[in-house]
Amino acid sequence: MALTPMMNQYMDIKNKYTDCILFYRLGDFYEMFFEDAKTASKELELVLTGRECGLDEKAPMCGIPFHAATNYISRLISKGYKVAICEQVEDPAQAKGIVKRDVIKVITPGTFSEASNDEEYKNTYITSIYEEDGYYGIASSDISTGEFKTTFFKVLNTTLLDEISKILPKEIIVDISFNAELLKEICSITNAVITYKDLADYRCSESELVNQFSDAELAGLDLRSKIASSILLKYILDTQKMNLSNIIKI
Repeated sequence: MALTPMMNQYMDIKNKYTDCILFYRLGDFYEMFFEDAKTASKELELVLTGRECGLDEKAPMCGIPFHAATNYISRLISKGYKVAICEQVEDPAQAKGIVKRDVIKVITPGTFSEASNDEEYKNTYITSIYEEDGYYGIASSDISTGEFKTTFFKVLNTTLLDEISKILPKEIIVDISFNAELLKEICSITNAVITYKDLADYRCSESELVNQFSDAELAGLDLRSKIASSILLKYILDTQKMNLSNIIKI
C-alpha cells in the first residue's frame, strides 16, 4: 500500500515542519491529518473523521473553514502550539497533476499578533538568547510594531532574569544545549514557549544582517548581541517569509 499523491504531498510538507500543526488548504477549508488532526480535534473541540489516504486505514482528519482560521489559530497559540499555513502556490489551471502547495507562513507564540480592544497596546515579544565565553547576548522584537532591541550581559543571572522579566517574551529561542538550570529560572518568571535551535549554525547571512541594520549600528554591537540579533532575524525570516524592512532597531 502507498499513500495517495495528495497525502504524499502533505507528508513531504509536514516533514519540514515537524514542530508545527500543519493547516493544509483544501478548497474552503484548512485540513489537518494524522497526529495533527488528533491534537487539533482535542484542543479545538473539532469532530475527528477520516480520509482515504492509500493505506489500509483512513487517515485521521479534522478541518476548519479558512475564513475562520484566525480564531482557531489564536486558540492554538494560546496553548503554546505553532501553526504552519500551507496554501496553493500554483494556478490549478496550470497544474500538471496535483496542485503545488507550500507553507507561506509559520505562526508562533512570539510572532502572533491579534487585534485587541484594550486601550493600551500590549507588546508581543520574541527573544533570542546567545551565550559565549561567559556573556549572554539578548535580542528581542515585536514584529507587529517593528521594534527591535538588543543588549548583552556578563554571567550575572539576576541581571539576565531582570531583563527577561521586563520583556516578558511569548517565545524564547535558545541553543539545544542551553543551561538547564538557568532556563528553569527563566521559565519561573515567564510562560514563554521555548524554541530550541542549534545556534552554532542557525543565524541569518551577513548580507541579510547588513541589509537590515546600518554599518554604524552593527559596528557598535558587542559580538554576542550581534549574533543574538542575527539568530532572531533568521527565525523571523524563516517563519514570516517576508521582507524585514519594516523592522527597525532602537
